[in-house]
Amino acid sequence: MGLFDFLKKKTDPAAGVDPQVARRVEELITRLKDSAPRVRMEAAEELRKLGVKAAAAQVALEEATCDEDNEVCTVAAEALSTIRRALDAAAR
Repeated sequence: MGLFDFLKKKTDPAAGVDPQVARRVEELITRLKDSAPRVRMEAAEELRKLGVKAAAAQVALEEATCDEDNEVCTVAAEALSTIRRALDAAAR
C-alpha cells in the first residue's frame, strides 16, 4: 500500500441507507417481477427517483431491461442509467 492509496479508496455512497428506504428498495425489486407490466414500470420509475439510494436494485434493473414489455425495458434502462450516474458522481 502506497503513501497516497487512501486517496484512491472510494466510499460506498449507498452505504448507510436508511433501513426504511432499504426495505422499500427491496419491495420495489420484488415488484419488478410482478406479472403486470404497469406494476413493473412503476417500480422501475420509483427506483429511478431514489437514485443512489436504489443502488442495490442495479441487478434487478439490468434484468428488467430485457422485459417482454418495451415500456418496462425503457424505464428500467433509464432508472439504471440514473442510478449509475448518481453513483459515479458520488464517487468523485
